[in-house]
Amino acid sequence: MHEDNRTYIMRDRLYMDHDEEKLDTIDHECDLEAYCRGCKALLPWAVYQIRKLDGATLSEAPAVIAELLAEIQGDSQSAIA
Repeated sequence: MHEDNRTYIMRDRLYMDHDEEKLDTIDHECDLEAYCRGCKALLPWAVYQIRKLDGATLSEAPAVIAELLAEIQGDSQSAIA
C-alpha cells in the first residue's frame, strides 16, 4: 500500500489529508509505518499517531509534537528497564 499525505494550514489550524492507492477500505486506523518524504527514513510513529496533529491549532501543535516525542522516550525507557 502507498499513501500520499499532505499537510496544509487554514484559519490557524494544521490539517492532514491523504490519498490511498491500491487499498479498498471503508474505515481504518492506518496502523502503517511512516517514512520521511525528504530523506526516506522510517519514522518512529505509525501513520495514525502522526495524525494526532490533524486539526490542531498552530499554538497547540508544539504540545502535540512533544507528546509524540515523549512516547518515543517512554518506549526507550521501558526497553531499558
